[in-house]
Amino acid sequence: MSPLPPVNIGLLGLGTVGGGVTHVLARNAKEISRRAGREIVITHAAARNLDTTTANTTGMKLTGEALEVVDDPEVAVIVELMGGYEPARGLVLRALANGKHVVTANKALIAKHGNEIFAAARASGMMVGFEAAVAGGIPIIKAIREGLAGNQLEWVAGIINGTANFILTEMRDKGRDFPEVLAEAQALGYAEADPSFDVDGIDAAHKLAILASIAFGIPLQFDRVYIEGIRRITREDVAYAEKFGYRIKHLGIARRDARGVQLRVHPTLIPHRQLLASVNGVMNAVLVKGDAVGQSLYYGAGAGAEPTASAVVADLVDVVRTLTTDPENRVPHLAFQPDALSDLPVLPVAEVETAYYLRLQALDRPGVLADVTRILADRDISIEAILQMEPAVGASDVPIILLTHRVREQRMNEAIAAIQPDALFVDINAWGASAAAEASGQPWAAFAPYFLPIPGPGIPPWGLGLAPATGPEVEPRDQFLWAFVAGLLDQVRASLNAIRQEAGARPFAQVIEYATAAPRLLYYTAEPFEYPRPWPANVRLVGPGIWEPDSETIPDLTPGGRPLVLATCSTEFQNDRALAECTLAGLADEPVSVVVTTAASDPAGLTVPANARVARFLPHGALLPSATCVVCHGGMGITQKALAAGVPLCVVPFGRDQYEVARHVAVAGAGVCLPAPELTPERLRQAVREALELRPGARRIAAAFQATGGAEAAADAFEEGMRRPRP
Repeated sequence: MSPLPPVNIGLLGLGTVGGGVTHVLARNAKEISRRAGREIVITHAAARNLDTTTANTTGMKLTGEALEVVDDPEVAVIVELMGGYEPARGLVLRALANGKHVVTANKALIAKHGNEIFAAARASGMMVGFEAAVAGGIPIIKAIREGLAGNQLEWVAGIINGTANFILTEMRDKGRDFPEVLAEAQALGYAEADPSFDVDGIDAAHKLAILASIAFGIPLQFDRVYIEGIRRITREDVAYAEKFGYRIKHLGIARRDARGVQLRVHPTLIPHRQLLASVNGVMNAVLVKGDAVGQSLYYGAGAGAEPTASAVVADLVDVVRTLTTDPENRVPHLAFQPDALSDLPVLPVAEVETAYYLRLQALDRPGVLADVTRILADRDISIEAILQMEPAVGASDVPIILLTHRVREQRMNEAIAAIQPDALFVDINAWGASAAAEASGQPWAAFAPYFLPIPGPGIPPWGLGLAPATGPEVEPRDQFLWAFVAGLLDQVRASLNAIRQEAGARPFAQVIEYATAAPRLLYYTAEPFEYPRPWPANVRLVGPGIWEPDSETIPDLTPGGRPLVLATCSTEFQNDRALAECTLAGLADEPVSVVVTTAASDPAGLTVPANARVARFLPHGALLPSATCVVCHGGMGITQKALAAGVPLCVVPFGRDQYEVARHVAVAGAGVCLPAPELTPERLRQAVREALELRPGARRIAAAFQATGGAEAAADAFEEGMRRPRP
């Protein structure tokens, strides 16, 4: 009997896995042919970039057009390793129509279009092998489909994404944060530049849909899988789980009961003594429970060139062995005969019953924990364990960690909704809080206590302290400078997006987007102090947010009825002691009373003339009604507080956004600007004299502030924003 001729293979894709297949087939050619009964030879291959492949392409006919391989009559089997939905789907269907068997490692393709592909394969009498689509080198498809064929399977649970498992392992072993480990995974090649499929659970959901179909004999239903990723897992969560004796793993879980089938992918707490808890790094493992065999675990490399190639080649051997077999006698693609697939319903996640881990940030005051436990008890949710941590130094809230007994997801969702606030209100400059609010799914709004970088016609670039202007020469200048400012802001984009990624919020293409991210933004200022422009729809100008400490009685600081000049230093140390020194010296002989609050600067050692008083802190609200001028560094708080009282200013900017504030004061005609490098007692005295003449301008600003409606208008704008439907 003459030996059978070789089987010609057409390979679509010469990337990592494609290269692995070529090397395994070449290295183990003799062993493979002994098992298959004939040689398996890749004769044709297609790839988008043939110049960069590391595959062993000796003796192959190469092309950049995959369709040429699919349509070549010399090719008997197509191996699809391109990935993605299209053009892979079209090519596979074309190959089947051409009478060619197909082997694929494309889990997305099988999970999404497998029902269509398998129907086409049955119609043409062809085979589709897809062992490599799930868990790489672990032969889990064959184990469930054939090795466990005598069992009624109850559930399948697995660590089926190596990237997510690597990240969680590093977070546990080394106490690292998610963004840091994700960046390392990308550098090592475990995660793509866009890691969404891995860390958001989509890749695992593709694989789970396939496992569930062959385990329970149901059609592929990827769109019914509940998916939750690992972006919001913190190193604190990992540490708290360890304290309870658990490890956090990202699992795909398929479970069958009398009501239907559960399909879910999410982080799960696993007791550390269980085998799955010890699966670390990029390794995969699948645990299967059958009524006869009990639990069986399948462990190995879930990805990589040669582990995945091992599964691809195994499918090729199966295909070659059955080339002459009656199609009706082959192993069904989904383990069960096509006309025997079950119509068991896939349960919505709200109907799933399981135990839960909750981490809450609660105010550190009596009664809060009792309120939480009452909310849970009202919904028949029983607590298994509770851990209340000590608050951080200076913090007003404390972490509370709860483990519950089994409960239906719908009840847990109702409890969480009752515990959560009705709406969130955050400072736009608190990047972490803003990102957490955006990702929470709760109604939320933000407030902006500082000037916003929002362009407008004739509006100078934010932060440079320039005055508004128009004209042919100004427009190109401003366009260039706006781009320059945006570029400066974008230097922190990576850090900002890392914070947002950890919170589960979308990344910003430009940092300037932070100004328009909130559904409703209350801007704590008003025109004309803020330069007029067309404002985005989410922005409401509501006047300054003025806060005063509890009132206290202070002595009369204006003996003889002399006008009062109030000078304030910054509460953040910025070496503005010179402001206090020059005010005291420059106004010593003026017919005014002077009050200086030094805040972050130590008042000791200051020379205090007879017409002055110095204190570290005094309530400005008690002084401003008597003040005729305020000397300050240009902080937004004291500046708007003075203007709200109709008091003109002498602004001495030292840095940060203070030059911008000083320019706004000058443009509004409500004060003067004296840059810190030019500060002397004589110049300050002259600047104060000029500012005293600008009280009408300050009063115009005060009237504009009042016209915005203040706190009442801000509350109305907030409530209006919360009533609007969220996208």
